[in-house]
Amino acid sequence: MAERTRCVIRHNGWRFSPVNSVPLNTLGAPLPFPSMAHSENPFQLLYVSRLARDCTWEVVKEIVATARLHNTAHDITGALLFDGERFCQLIEGSEANVRALAHNIYKDVRHSSLRTLFTGPSAIGRTTQRWVSGYCEAHELETFDAESGPREVKALDAFLAVLQGADME
Repeated sequence: MAERTRCVIRHNGWRFSPVNSVPLNTLGAPLPFPSMAHSENPFQLLYVSRLARDCTWEVVKEIVATARLHNTAHDITGALLFDGERFCQLIEGSEANVRALAHNIYKDVRHSSLRTLFTGPSAIGRTTQRWVSGYCEAHELETFDAESGPREVKALDAFLAVLQGADME
């Protein structure tokens, strides 16, 4: 039986053309690269927060640089979006690693008004193969910051939709 492949454009910045196709599993989803194999059902946490009032945009560079090193070392994937005022981040990995990272973020004085939007095991596996960061328009994260904004799985779906159009690293 021939191996099934298809062209995939991932929202995490990796691009594949028909010449460089990705093998598919029996459900038609792309298989992870062997060097980037992660747990199949990671724990996920999605939160929204605001940049603390006494912080400048310069701290965002610090946050991203620290996150890249820490997340790679702890097999954490996901995405951080920043709109100039708000952060919205999806963290994926083992439950212990995700909860430990979330605890550190919740204590971080560079964040304020932090609210958890979703926690739980992923129903579809990891949404990204590595941790990425990027920027989006302010109106795209406003909905997450509102009391009446999406929660749970709807928040996760809305975040992934925003992520697809964001300016990623």
